Formats: sequence, structure tokens, C-alpha cells
Amino acid sequence: MNIFLREIDENNWSECVTLKIKKEQEAYLPHPNVVSIAEWKFNPTWTALGIYTGNEMIGFAMYGVDIADNTMCLFRFMIDENYQGKGYGKCALDGILKKIKSENDFNEIWLSFHPESIVAESLYSSFGFKPRITGLEADDEVFYVLKY
Repeated sequence: MNIFLREIDENNWSECVTLKIKKEQEAYLPHPNVVSIAEWKFNPTWTALGIYTGNEMIGFAMYGVDIADNTMCLFRFMIDENYQGKGYGKCALDGILKKIKSENDFNEIWLSFHPESIVAESLYSSFGFKPRITGLEADDEVFYVLKY
């Protein structure tokens, strides 16, 4: 499977904001990609990436340092509804994790997701992410960490 990552910029941001998840997943994603892009623009240490196969953007990821606790976080990871269930997410996550590890000295990567998202839990667990109780959990968020 041929997946590559490209930073979001003035040439592809509008393509990113048109990516969609399945209707039943909408409760799992806290806000649309356009809001994530706005957050990224105000956090200069974060990276926002389009996930591509060929010339087609099929997903979006955003990572960086959470300045509140100095942790490396995968803030956003999504695959467009038309490409889900085909292995693109697993391939893309592998590439993103390798990129994060190669660019940073952190030995952990944190992320959070909706506790009812069985697909997210399965995917992240398959890469070695483990649940972590932080005291910040909510009805719509659990935290997982990958140590390497």
C-alpha cells in the first residue's frame, strides 16, 4: 500500500477540510478538520499532515508537544469514510509514528479518543498503545500512551 504524508499548506488545506468520517462516527471526533487546522496555526511546534494515496488526500493527522504537560501527542488522526476498512489507517499510523519518533527525543506518544470507538481502540492497541488513567478522563475521552 502506497501512503505518503504531506504537510498541510495553502495548496491543500481546503481538500483537508472536505474529508469526512462516517455519520455514526461523528460523536467520536470532537470537531471538524478546519478547527484542527486553526489550532495548528496557533501552535507553531505542531505538525499537520495530509495523508495521501497517489494524488488523493484520504486522511489527516496532527501532532506536537502539549505545552501544558510537555508531552508528545497525536492530537488528530482520521481517515475519510471512503477509505476506511481498507488498511489505509494502519499504514498511515505506522508512517506517522515513525515520523514522530524520528523527529523528536520523546520516549512516549500520547493520544485520546472516545471510549466507545472500538475501531480506534483496536488500531491503537495493535501498535502498542496502552490505556493510562490520568484523572482527566471524561465521558467522551480516554487516554492511551505508547512508550518506546
